[in-house]
Amino acid sequence: MFVLCWNSHVDFLGDLYAFGSNTFWKECEDVEALIKPLMVVSFRLQHDQNTMANVMMNYGAIFLAFYNHPENALLMPCIENRWHDCEQPLFILAFFLHPRLHSMFKKIANKTPLTSLGQLRKFAIFYYTPFIDEDIGQLRDKVLQWWETGSPAYGVADLEELAGPLHLWDFIKFVFKGSHLARLALVILSIITNTTTCEHLFSELVQIHTARRNRLNLDKVKKLSIVRQAVRKKNAIELQNQEVSANTPGRIIEAKERKIVGAVDNCDQENAVDVRMEEEGIEQKEDDQE
Repeated sequence: MFVLCWNSHVDFLGDLYAFGSNTFWKECEDVEALIKPLMVVSFRLQHDQNTMANVMMNYGAIFLAFYNHPENALLMPCIENRWHDCEQPLFILAFFLHPRLHSMFKKIANKTPLTSLGQLRKFAIFYYTPFIDEDIGQLRDKVLQWWETGSPAYGVADLEELAGPLHLWDFIKFVFKGSHLARLALVILSIITNTTTCEHLFSELVQIHTARRNRLNLDKVKKLSIVRQAVRKKNAIELQNQEVSANTPGRIIEAKERKIVGAVDNCDQENAVDVRMEEEGIEQKEDDQE
C-alpha cells in the first residue's frame, strides 16, 4: 500500500520498492522466526533465580529451533561451538540435580556419553572434592539413588510445595544429616546465571554511544566503558575506606556530572522558578490593565 500510494512522488527512492515485494516480507518472516527463540531465551535469563539447569533448558530450546530451521546447516555450528566452550560437566550435573527437571533429564539419560550414570558419578566426585571436602562418603550411592527415583526416594512427594530447588535439598540435608549429595546440590544450584550483567553493560554503552557521538567505533566504546567502571569503582572504594569525605567531589565520568561554579541547589532552583512565575504573573496583570 505504501508503494502504491507514493511511488509516483518525486522524492520516492528506488530502494523503497522493496516494501512492495513479497520476497522482502517473506524474508522478514524468516528472520523473525530465526531470532524469536533467542528473544525468548534472553527474556527468561533476566530472572534472578536462574540456575545452570535453566541455562541447559534454554540451550535445548535454541537447539530445537535451529535444528528445525531451513538454514540449519549454517545455524547448528553456532550453537554447537558455543556449547563446546562451556563447562559441560557442571551444567549437566546442575540439570541432573534440579528436582523439578529430574523427569526431563531422564529423557536424555544415557543418550550421550556425558549423561550416563558413570559419568555423573565422576562429575559429582570431581566437583565435590574442591568445593566441599575430600571425604566423599556415600556420594556414589546417593547419585545412583537420585538417578533411579529422584526426590520421592527422600520422602518428598509434592514438589509444588517447595518454593525452589534449594528448599528440597535443604530439607534432605536436614533429614539426612551429612548428606553429601545434598551439600553438593546446594553449592551447584546456588550458582545464579542471568543476563543482568549484560543488561547493565548495554545501558552503559547507550550512555557512551549517543546521538552526538554516533561515530565511535565499537572498540573505543568498550574501552570507555571499562574506564568508566574503573573510575566508579575507585570512587566507591575510597568513600568506603573513608579516604575521602562524602562531600568531596569524586572523579567525574561525564561532563554533566561536573558541578557548575555558582550553580544553585535544587531548593534554590525551585524557589527561583516560583519567584519568576510570580513576576511573570504580575507583569501579565499590568499588561492586561493597560
